[in-house]
Amino acid sequence: MFAKDVWYIAGHAEELAPGAVLGRMVAGERVVLCRANDGSLFALEDRCPHRSAPLSMGELVEGHLRCPYHGITFDPAGHCVAIPGQEHVPAGWAIRRFPVIEKYRCLWVWTGDPERCGDQSSIPKFLELGEAPYVSRSGRIPVDADYRLLVDNLLDPTHAEFVHRTSFGSSDWQAARGPGEAPQSATGEFEVDMRDDGIDFVYHLSDVLGGPCFGKAFALREGVEPHARGLDIRMDVSWQPPGLFLYGIQLKPAGAPEGEALHLVNLHLVTPETERSTHYFYRCSVLNAGAGDAVLDFWHDVDVRAFHEDKRILEAQQEVLGDTDLFASRPWSLQGDQMSLRGRKILAALEGSAG
Repeated sequence: MFAKDVWYIAGHAEELAPGAVLGRMVAGERVVLCRANDGSLFALEDRCPHRSAPLSMGELVEGHLRCPYHGITFDPAGHCVAIPGQEHVPAGWAIRRFPVIEKYRCLWVWTGDPERCGDQSSIPKFLELGEAPYVSRSGRIPVDADYRLLVDNLLDPTHAEFVHRTSFGSSDWQAARGPGEAPQSATGEFEVDMRDDGIDFVYHLSDVLGGPCFGKAFALREGVEPHARGLDIRMDVSWQPPGLFLYGIQLKPAGAPEGEALHLVNLHLVTPETERSTHYFYRCSVLNAGAGDAVLDFWHDVDVRAFHEDKRILEAQQEVLGDTDLFASRPWSLQGDQMSLRGRKILAALEGSAG
């Protein structure tokens, strides 16, 4: 079961050119997204009622979607408007239409009650951080695992020391294992705000390296290799359920003013595909990086490597679980699990409301 009355990302806007179609499974629904030559969008069920051919294999003809098998044609509202070799189209022949919008350079699909799609509260404003003046790169990684395992992962920074040894890994992130909701370490502090509609957390680390990638990124910005000094690192994370995350990072030399900070952003855009597969969309961005694309190139490469490190663990985890939910096995709980456990409760409430 998935939350239905929310907007899900079905693709990056650049994936769908004018006159093109794109098939995606979104929260268990087969959807074909279409962009007419004038740039307008529509989305329909990706299945022809005649012989169940996927309409995403078809084509747009004068703004209508034509099935690749027998040429049956549908208008943007899903109504059958033409059947080759047959003059009469039976009244009421239509397929499901999904509300679709384009915002923040993403394609959003609504799989719930169409009467409620005017509510855009599930599209967070923090997605602006991928827009200009930031420069960014986007992509999608398919993950053969329950999307909730990805949410668990992104709400648990303590895994970075072990899973991401060559990128984000550092024992500094273990500050989140403190017994309270705002544990502190010798190098900084951790704050968390867990609400019924989402979770935010912040790291403040002073005079640390914080993981191999951060010193390298700052060195590239400065044009000095390597960067041997400690950094002050601030990491702000926001989660908009069910699956949208902002990771905003500021780096500056220890004790330096805020104006010298390099800003790095990761947008993790998690959309369930099926109960055991997930679309892991992402956008990585930089600000105040100086001339050239060196920092963005590096940051993108680090991100993709780290995302695949997570993919490896999560798919192996899913293989062990099979069709069993993680919490059906009564797993051990650690102090660092507090955010992911709260996240599961929030998701359960959202999914329950879909029933």
